[in-house]
Amino acid sequence: MKNKILFSFAIILGVFLMMDTPLLAQSTGVTSSSSKESSREYSRAATYYVTPDVELHDISVGDYSFAYTTGSSSEKNSKLSLSKRYSGQSADKTGTFNIEDGVSKIRLSISGSVVVGKINLELYMPGKKELKRLTIDDSADISWSQSINVQEGDTKYYGEWTYVIKAVSVEGRYNMSISTY
Repeated sequence: MKNKILFSFAIILGVFLMMDTPLLAQSTGVTSSSSKESSREYSRAATYYVTPDVELHDISVGDYSFAYTTGSSSEKNSKLSLSKRYSGQSADKTGTFNIEDGVSKIRLSISGSVVVGKINLELYMPGKKELKRLTIDDSADISWSQSINVQEGDTKYYGEWTYVIKAVSVEGRYNMSISTY
């Protein structure tokens, strides 16, 4: 009986030791040096896992971090991520981004937490039509997301979008992400 148990244990251990390290990394969170090329960490924005057909772009301007990904030429995928941590500052920033023709899905998300002050975030579709306005203050942490399925021929989502970020004497943070597929 002991021999059967030891033999079974030896087989299981042998199979485990012969497994490919990327397969182990997938289940344990440990990465081998070859799989490190497929993941990049950006401490100010987030961690992104990039597949071979996706290109990651990272832009930092002062204390602000922006990151976006673009898919292969046959796909219209992109992602814009904005993230900022405030320590008592105030700010009033406006920015734009484009959503190309042919995109079939848009995913938007905003989250944040504030201890002191408030952060106002506004998101405008092309034509300056307001899509979302959120205020993050000390009353609650905020997490909002919305997915939009763009129907064929519906062009109101294509073009230049605008975001506005206003912070007033804030101790806190926000994250905003816009993805297209």
